[in-house]
Amino acid sequence: MEQAVESRQYARFDCRVPVLCKRGTLLENSLTRDISKGGIGLLVQKFVPKDTNLIMELSLAPKTEPVLAVGKVRWVRKVGYGDRYRLGMQFTDISQSSKNRLAEYLAAER
Repeated sequence: MEQAVESRQYARFDCRVPVLCKRGTLLENSLTRDISKGGIGLLVQKFVPKDTNLIMELSLAPKTEPVLAVGKVRWVRKVGYGDRYRLGMQFTDISQSSKNRLAEYLAAER
């Protein structure tokens, strides 16, 4: 497993929101650790290799449309002694409406 390398373009903010991740036909509920305009940090239960693309649905606030995005795993780190992993994700495809919802969320969190 590779170590994280700090090369972020955008500042990340602590954030704990649910995320539904899809890889092929596999679906997994996850939780964010941090978020920015350019990507998110996730905590997942199964190993996901670096450079894997995931389709993500982020529920940033109740009763609002989710943010839909495709992201690429940039780094993976095992967490603790169990089968949990921290992923550094970069958004690679996100619609303008999802970008707008994400920007509104980040502005409210500052």
